[in-house]
Amino acid sequence: MIEQDFTEDKPCCYVFYGGKYITEDRELFRYIKKKNPKNKCIVLCYDLISKKHWNIEQVKKCCDHIVTYDPGEAEKYQVDFLQAFMYGAISEITEPETFENDVYFLGFAKDRLNQIHATYHTLSNAGLRCKFLICGVPKEQQIQGEGLHYIKPISYRENIENVKRSKCILELMQGGSNAPTLRMEEAHVYRRKLLTNHQNLVNQPYYDCNNMRVFSEPEQIDFDFLKAPIDYSSFDDSFEYSPYQLISYFENLLGGN
Repeated sequence: MIEQDFTEDKPCCYVFYGGKYITEDRELFRYIKKKNPKNKCIVLCYDLISKKHWNIEQVKKCCDHIVTYDPGEAEKYQVDFLQAFMYGAISEITEPETFENDVYFLGFAKDRLNQIHATYHTLSNAGLRCKFLICGVPKEQQIQGEGLHYIKPISYRENIENVKRSKCILELMQGGSNAPTLRMEEAHVYRRKLLTNHQNLVNQPYYDCNNMRVFSEPEQIDFDFLKAPIDYSSFDDSFEYSPYQLISYFENLLGGN
């Protein structure tokens, strides 16, 4: 996995998405450094660190940097904060007039199952066509409803096809999270509406009042917003989502070394 076979004997930067492997075996970090003492290891966390049950001080000994997208956790755990979004489209971007689904949700239930169910009922009772794909729900906690599915994880490409068939993407935050998720990036890049309970979204430079709506409780959802057409002209294509930003961020983080 980590054989270095490059024509130039320069140090490498290894990025471990979510901390897989590097946090499970400290010998891996030692081996990477043995290959070249100037090699760097970065743990990139898009999930909440607080949900991982890590001994954060021990994890810091297994890498050179821990990077999180959540500003609150960056301050709490004294790790690096990644503010910019890195996202690239993997499928054609379309601007249809009609959709199979009014609202689409995909995610693990985690600590928000009651919230997911309540939001589904509110949307469904309003006559909106929902497609909710929920992972990790025990049989005894599952309920019945049209468009409500309890599933095993699907491929990301299948998720994107669902995004493209939907008018609005639903984002429901985990408890303790204070940063947007992939759902926000998908909605913007694939030009779909976003319905979210991320309260801080309205204060962000990429907030689009025409195609984004924030709510606290399901009964506060703006149904007129969901039923209105997408305003394709409102999307700000100047907002940078390029994955190349991530490379630049790491270069700056490591000081060009």
